[in-house]
Amino acid sequence: MTQLKRVGEPTKDCAVIHFCAEHLNVFRDGITEQHNPDDTRDSKPARSFSRELRDADPMALPERRMTRSEVFQLASCPTASLPIVCAAVMAWGGMRPNNWKTLVSGSSEWLDVAGEIRGGAISRKEAYGQLNVLRRKKKLKGAGPAYFTKLIYFLTPRDGRDLKPGYIMDQWAGCSINLLAGRDVVLMNVTMSWKRQAERLIPKYEFNAADENTADNYESFCCAVDCLSELCSLDVSQIDRELFSRGGSKPESWRRHVVDHRSPYICR
Repeated sequence: MTQLKRVGEPTKDCAVIHFCAEHLNVFRDGITEQHNPDDTRDSKPARSFSRELRDADPMALPERRMTRSEVFQLASCPTASLPIVCAAVMAWGGMRPNNWKTLVSGSSEWLDVAGEIRGGAISRKEAYGQLNVLRRKKKLKGAGPAYFTKLIYFLTPRDGRDLKPGYIMDQWAGCSINLLAGRDVVLMNVTMSWKRQAERLIPKYEFNAADENTADNYESFCCAVDCLSELCSLDVSQIDRELFSRGGSKPESWRRHVVDHRSPYICR
């Protein structure tokens, strides 16, 4: 195992992170595959996506897909309304339209938390804790951890304030960190179905970050990403892109490695 010590004044959770050298080397090698942080492959056109909003003008958003840097720029613009910014975040993240409709037609308490995040009033851990409470109370229907952590990622100010960035805790980032750390930093739900490939049946697994992940789980996850970013000299606009890698019919090296090696985290 490779031991990584965090620079500066670490929290208790961030004091020491252990990464498995074998998996870490594969991750480092994959960085050479030249990912573009502004890739819009999984995004949805922002204006049409935002039409479910009440009391907000979708014309404030472009009809095309927005890039990551454009969403960050919009989030930092004081004249951009909070609902419009949140719509841009979820459109960028590729949220299903039905889930977006469910989210915006339900309780608006999540928008209050989003406003606190955008205003720099709460830390990433506090933000996760508050959103997770709403989720458990069924006041955040349509958005599990993979999506509401996108709000933390984009809305946390990056203007020099003493606020650590939050990261997107989706299935690929969660499985990646679990594999690198060799333990369940992120609790993952797993479902299995059978798929026919050529003349044989093979199991197909689907992972998602569980609602049971606490604010402590999220902080530990973010600390691990911070350390990985530091170790690999990647800034926050790159690190989650590298963890996500690219799938499809020709998956990249890190995505293949995660799929091939995450099985220890299926059954205990």
